[in-house]
Amino acid sequence: MTGHAYGSTGLSNVGYVYTAKAGILDIGHIRDHVDLTKYIYEAIVAGYTKIPCREGTATVPKKPVDPIATAQAIAYVDSWSHEIRTFGTVSQDFSAFSPEDLTSNFMGTLIGSLALVSGGPGAGFNAAVDAELSGMLTALGARSRADTEAAIAIKKGVWWERLPLPSLIRRNFDGKPWLAGMPYDSPPPPAFIDPATLASRYADFDYESLPLADSSKAKLADFASVTARFRAPFTAAGTDRP
Repeated sequence: MTGHAYGSTGLSNVGYVYTAKAGILDIGHIRDHVDLTKYIYEAIVAGYTKIPCREGTATVPKKPVDPIATAQAIAYVDSWSHEIRTFGTVSQDFSAFSPEDLTSNFMGTLIGSLALVSGGPGAGFNAAVDAELSGMLTALGARSRADTEAAIAIKKGVWWERLPLPSLIRRNFDGKPWLAGMPYDSPPPPAFIDPATLASRYADFDYESLPLADSSKAKLADFASVTARFRAPFTAAGTDRP
């Protein structure tokens, strides 16, 4: 899992990896949110108060005490906005709040923040990402390609379906890791893999999404209630958990 290049859209070092402690991780999502965290951090340090992101705009009224931690929180909120915005849409509902998305996004923001601490935002960033990502995957018990494919296969028809159209049977609304029930799983998942740990940083900024499926926009203060509304029927059906 080396060769990270900030801003790259290459597909040679992405894909899925199953881990014994954090389930399925999407390396493409991780790399995207590593880079998003760096972009936001640099904007904060440069003094920008309005920071356009992929799925909305963050407003940072004053420089935070810990710009890296705030950048991580904003990057995660932007990924959360993506799940909210695509839920119920014709083109992307099949992946909104998928079992691995928010977990992978959170891991990307975490690895990005760790790389900023260890390598800085300059020339050492890519190498720091390589080191942090490799170390994290090892610590989480990354499995082989064959084991990853087996874990994905065993959840077909349980978490998602591919035919006649891609669709989700179960959805992960809180971003905590889902394990597939493999014989080498090592539960429980680490407590630090929990997007709720970022909530204390939400006081540092505001955020407004781009339009949702109903053409409205959501503020960060609305995200929890909007997500709870989406989640309610899945909770009732028992399909908001592994």
